[in-house]
Amino acid sequence: MKLQKTFSLLLGLFLFTGTLTACGTSSAENTSTAENISSQSSDDAETQKNAEDADTDTSTETVKLIGLADLTPHSELIEFVKPKLEEQGIEVELVGTAWDATWSEKVQNGEVDFHYAAHWPAQEAENETNDYTLVNAGDIHIEPITAYSNKWNTVEEVPDNAKVIIPNDSTNEYRALKILEEAGFIKIREDLETQLRASVLDIEEYIKPIEIVEMDSIQIIGHADEFDIYITNTNKAIEAGVDTSKYLFRESEDSPYANIIVTTPEKAESPEIKALVEALQSKETAEYILEHYNGAVIPVYPNGNGGDAETISDDTASAEKTDIQITEPVTLKGLADLTPHSEIIEFVKPELEEKGITIDIVSTASDATWNSKLQNGEVDFNFMQHEPYLIEWDELNDGNLVNAGNIHVEPIAAYSERYSDVSEVPDDATVVIPDDATNEYRALRILEEAGFIKLGQTENARASVLDIEEYLKPIKITELDSYQINTHINEFDIYINNTNKVIEAGLDASNYLFREGEDSPYANIIAVTPENLDNPAIQALVEALQSKETAEFIIEKYNGAVIPVTSVD
Repeated sequence: MKLQKTFSLLLGLFLFTGTLTACGTSSAENTSTAENISSQSSDDAETQKNAEDADTDTSTETVKLIGLADLTPHSELIEFVKPKLEEQGIEVELVGTAWDATWSEKVQNGEVDFHYAAHWPAQEAENETNDYTLVNAGDIHIEPITAYSNKWNTVEEVPDNAKVIIPNDSTNEYRALKILEEAGFIKIREDLETQLRASVLDIEEYIKPIEIVEMDSIQIIGHADEFDIYITNTNKAIEAGVDTSKYLFRESEDSPYANIIVTTPEKAESPEIKALVEALQSKETAEYILEHYNGAVIPVYPNGNGGDAETISDDTASAEKTDIQITEPVTLKGLADLTPHSEIIEFVKPELEEKGITIDIVSTASDATWNSKLQNGEVDFNFMQHEPYLIEWDELNDGNLVNAGNIHVEPIAAYSERYSDVSEVPDDATVVIPDDATNEYRALRILEEAGFIKLGQTENARASVLDIEEYLKPIKITELDSYQINTHINEFDIYINNTNKVIEAGLDASNYLFREGEDSPYANIIAVTPENLDNPAIQALVEALQSKETAEFIIEKYNGAVIPVTSVD
């Protein structure tokens, strides 16, 4: 087009002067030279040339997205949508296709624009562990949880007393138990449908006798040959080279656990990220997924999402943050657990009122609707959870809530209703610990520090009981959803849980046998919608909750059972 336009201009110049001109153009210089033009028309020729230069200098520049994506199926899907994005002036460069633990850090630090390798619960846990603020820019595909076997071809062949290995994190364990129930092996409690969380203790009946072992999902494939059935997500099976079409039974296609595009809150609003997500959610991409992965990968939008991503143009600019001042009184509606959350809010209220900010806590009795109310705009924030829990909720409910600030830590600790000192705990003591990936690791770490066990090498701050290298003192460990532990404390010699759950149950959180150090990364947060991250009233709330004065209040009131993120030194 540029060459045609240049030629047209020169032809016009030639016709005007009646003199043949030799000319040349390049995309870099966009210059033209006219020779043998009469002195009477030289000014007009220069005007034509200047107009041509000004016009060709406005060419659209390509916008580049630097990303990280697992090899299969993630990077393959990126390759599929590249031509469509190039037509919009967007170039996607994948600088890594072999996942490692640094990927989220690279997105957080701006080394890359996005990664595509996780579902939201996994990302949320990583956010919490590392104090990241990464968000879900869009759900793309589902890799359903599935039962495989290296010993049996059909579920009918599976013998009595078969050994079954399942993920031990709270959401995937529920999913695994659900498909075992649907396949006729067990019956679990009906009321779990609202919680979407379960453990083996929630099995009401073994319809067919089996032995279930819980393990970190990352480790399951490596132990597949030791079990009659292994249940895992298809993405992990694909990565291990498993023929994912040969499964015994699996989750239905309406699974809510979608793999996502992970990016920063700022990048999530950029037109190029929106265009990437739109391309990956398109009907064409869905058809590609269905054709290439034979049902092992399921598109979230089989008929396309119908998104309306912005077009990239040469005048695209980054949005500038505005330093908005609070010029009139504002009320923030919030939800906060009674202890310690709402008590801490009450402490900072006077400071905020001086700035014209009123905090209205509309409930202090936590229930399963709190994040929904925040997502739907019924309230402005909630204060009752750490970030891994928030990420998991977002994934299950197609939400996009984010962390506005870390406030305090409720460390994981070991308690007992039978013994007052760790030295009193007998051999063969029964110990119950959380079964989700992050908290199980934390529980095993404090058991190791207390001299009960020795852990082997672990990765990514994740572990299961199978990672215990040695029992230094004989104990029997049971894994259980952390929300259920307090109702079973009298059944065990030691129960390990977070202090927030212990406080909520009315137990003395300061009366522990041993606990996590004060440098625990699992902080309770102020959760908001992405739009409210830059709300000055929310920022003022977080600042007040993170102040030295609030830290001193927490230390004095909770006697070490709650630890402020802010140091008072």
